[in-house]
Amino acid sequence: TRGSPPGHLEGCLSFLSPTTSGAFTESRVESRVEILDMLCSQIAVSIENERRRGEDQEDLRVGIDLNSGLLMLGIVGGANRMDGTVISDVVNLAARIEGLTKLLGASILVSEHTYQRLRDPDVYPHRPVGRGRVKGKREPITVYEFFDRALAQETDVELEARAAFASALDAYGNMDFVQAARMFRVAHQIARTDLAAAAYLSRSSFYALHGVPPGWDGT
Repeated sequence: TRGSPPGHLEGCLSFLSPTTSGAFTESRVESRVEILDMLCSQIAVSIENERRRGEDQEDLRVGIDLNSGLLMLGIVGGANRMDGTVISDVVNLAARIEGLTKLLGASILVSEHTYQRLRDPDVYPHRPVGRGRVKGKREPITVYEFFDRALAQETDVELEARAAFASALDAYGNMDFVQAARMFRVAHQIARTDLAAAAYLSRSSFYALHGVPPGWDGT
């Protein structure tokens, strides 16, 4: 198999993709995206949600994250109970980023560690969604939102929303919170379901009025 599931916890299923070189190539990362698309395609989810709505059931939402790095995989336990597990900061970071998919309303989030291994990221519809620290980490990390290629339609409206978001994110990083709030508002007005734009709009508006916390570094 291309990947193996090391664990399942609270509705989160994690997959490992092996490599002999110690680094993912673009084709390896693309294969992972394609596998996850087959398992968790937003088209399949949409079709299932239509059926569920007909039965008055809540919609399903699938959040996927990709992270790359080295880890230890092994068997732990005793004679009466043994279990396969992984130990690595890479896995912990992946779990933290996966939690952001719900906060940002994102289908697929990619860490900078995976992003940097792509030869040409621009062949995939995507955008940066900011730089921040995850719990337990000192160094900030940049996270990117990738859009399902089967659903992504590069319309003028979507391009406009993405451009507004990128402009707002630059202003936010430069501590120009008035301009950031203005452009995040534009992005959110174009795409009402954009939870990332809504979250940044709220934060930018707050910082514009009250200032940033001591030692704020853009995260």
